[in-house]
Amino acid sequence: MAAYAPLFVNANDRKWSPDAINFDSYRAYGTPSYWMQTFFSQSNGAALLNATLDGRSSAHLAASAIIRSDPATGNSYLTVKVVNVADDPIDIKIDITGANIDSRFVSKKTEMTYGGDVMAENTFDEPLKVDLNRDNFVI
Repeated sequence: MAAYAPLFVNANDRKWSPDAINFDSYRAYGTPSYWMQTFFSQSNGAALLNATLDGRSSAHLAASAIIRSDPATGNSYLTVKVVNVADDPIDIKIDITGANIDSRFVSKKTEMTYGGDVMAENTFDEPLKVDLNRDNFVI
């Protein structure tokens, strides 16, 4: 994570806001900003692909698609990110035509959601009130 502001803040000596991780002498939690930085850090070193949205719901959706490589394994990954700013869930269909992906190697999808009250914040009492929810399933 790259930022000008400090990443850590002692809850008993807050001098800067916002911060990514709050802590005291025995607890810590990530802020919503921390979770979004974590989510988007997976795009590091990626090639941006063309992504378009069609249909009525596009006013409430934003999308991007990237191809990224894992330097440790040499494997390449297609990552599609769709953000829904509407109050309700929206059903979508993702078409990766032309992405030149061998379907034999498409084995799982990870859905990460970040939702809830836009003003919600994590606290020591509720450290995971706002975080990334991950659901893995086979395609």
